[in-house]
Amino acid sequence: MSVLYHLLINAKNHPNAPAIIADDGEVSYFELFAYTLEFAKNLKSKNAKIGDKIVIKCYQNIAFCVAFLGTQLAGCTAVPVEPDVTDSRLDIIKSELVDFKLFDQYNLSEFAMAKSDDVAKFDLNDLPSADNVSEILYTTGTTGRQKGIMHSFTTQFCAVENLLSIIDTPPNTKTLITCPMNHAFSIRRFYASIVTVSCTALCKGVVPLQKFHELLKEWEINAAVFAPSALGIILNESKFDIKSSFERLNYIEFAGSYLQSNLVTNTLQIASHLKIYNVFGSSEFGCATGIDEAINNQKGCIGRPTIHTKVYIIDDNGNELEDGKYGYLALSGGSFMLGYISGENILNKNGIYVTQDICYKKNGLIYFIGRDSDVINIGGLKVSPDDVEDIANTYPLIMKSACVGKMHKLAGQVPVLFVVPKNGFSADEFYKFLKTHLQTHEFPKEIHQIDEIPHTYNGKIDRKKLRNILNE
Repeated sequence: MSVLYHLLINAKNHPNAPAIIADDGEVSYFELFAYTLEFAKNLKSKNAKIGDKIVIKCYQNIAFCVAFLGTQLAGCTAVPVEPDVTDSRLDIIKSELVDFKLFDQYNLSEFAMAKSDDVAKFDLNDLPSADNVSEILYTTGTTGRQKGIMHSFTTQFCAVENLLSIIDTPPNTKTLITCPMNHAFSIRRFYASIVTVSCTALCKGVVPLQKFHELLKEWEINAAVFAPSALGIILNESKFDIKSSFERLNYIEFAGSYLQSNLVTNTLQIASHLKIYNVFGSSEFGCATGIDEAINNQKGCIGRPTIHTKVYIIDDNGNELEDGKYGYLALSGGSFMLGYISGENILNKNGIYVTQDICYKKNGLIYFIGRDSDVINIGGLKVSPDDVEDIANTYPLIMKSACVGKMHKLAGQVPVLFVVPKNGFSADEFYKFLKTHLQTHEFPKEIHQIDEIPHTYNGKIDRKKLRNILNE
């Protein structure tokens, strides 16, 4: 079973069902497979071989999706990168890949579709082997050296089933993906739409906001995928009718980082009918845990393990910890990558993938404290930046906050808070507010006002850049 299997079945059994809508048009499932099949044929005619690596610049359009799926259908490996990828980043990727080819043609009108007879004759046995390396996803390197993550059709499909074990996606769903399509979660969400015979809509983020709200209406969107930072942008802009836009949606889906409780509260105040889902995982593993509307406002909760995932909380020695004890989130399951293209091994002695996320278990649910490098250690007391931000973001005169640790001679580290203030903000009044809501060791020793909180390409707070600001 694979995503390409479902794409073929959809083309034959649901040919007229809408598959993708984007700035470059709209295609049905028959049209999507016909474009994909012809793209694969063209690759082979240019002497592309099984296992060749095709680097594809990722634009939020149908042409990218055709190139991405067509590369895989040809038995090659798709390597999506951001459209403005730098030469230095490409050089690093090229140094790791054999048979590197760059695809940079994104005008759908120049693509051809396979003939109906060719689609009808295409057999399930013509699909690539499930063990083939279907894709290599490169991390952006914001938390260290960029890495190429290899997935097969099998691990790819397990990741989709993990996602769908949390989020019900009926066939009439039209999901707007605002995150970049070379982001692992966006790709998994696209795959999930194919498996459920539903429609993917693509747009380039939520800015400009006017276009975002217009697309929700014009394309009749009933589900949306955001990074948490994007939702913050939407909620902080008062001149648009957010309520009208959100009333069209059945659910909102988040990925990329822990979803702060104030965003959930503020969203449900606008549209109480909404289901809110947050999925937590990594490019290496896919969706490992997920949280649904029944438990979505428990502080720090990232939900329950997905269907193909076993979750452990372990200490520095790899020993599993009891409920309530802080430790490293460790994972095993069918969606785990084949490996890094570099050959680096990250499994521990028990064959388990150990993340750098500090978490704990309680009553079958997983709670997130922070990245190991982000958790602030004050003389042995641990402070989660997310906990501080959760409180700070409820203050009505700030738009956004971010907490990082700063080195301290006596305490080891102390919390420092960056805020984006609104008109009328008073640092003294804000300090008073924080003192009544935070524990003594959580209280920020410095507050810095800035124009914008920096984010990584994947929508997470760029704490590394904030720490660099402190060191300037």
